[in-house]
Amino acid sequence: MTDTIRAILAILEQDRPPELKIAAAQILGELAPKDAAVVRGLEQRPSVGEDFISRHVLAALGAIGNAGATRVLVQQLDGKHPDLAAHLLAELGDSAVDVLAAAFEGASHESRLRILGILARASSPKVAEVAEQALLVPEFSKRAAD
Repeated sequence: MTDTIRAILAILEQDRPPELKIAAAQILGELAPKDAAVVRGLEQRPSVGEDFISRHVLAALGAIGNAGATRVLVQQLDGKHPDLAAHLLAELGDSAVDVLAAAFEGASHESRLRILGILARASSPKVAEVAEQALLVPEFSKRAAD
């Protein structure tokens, strides 16, 4: 991680004005550094009390789009902004399929519905495996039959 990225990430952790924190998250989204340390730094931001920044942090994670960022977005399907997380995951397309498929079995009912909706737009063969898994869940098989 460069010193510049480290300094931008530090802004999110300091007691700084909200506008500056939002700008820092947006800059990280534009730069989209693939560094795992950046993802770890952003990972804890959506769950803290500063709701004004969480949407921007999620957007930065979506722009980064590596496996670590994708896992954080999947966790946020049960967070404060599940629709935004689902939208960002859908934008990642086939690159998010493996992480979504792995998360499906242990996810909450609402998250499973969102995961299925996201995967329905993907073209990976793994989608069929998750759809088959979903049909074994009584609530989903009933819904599919209806």
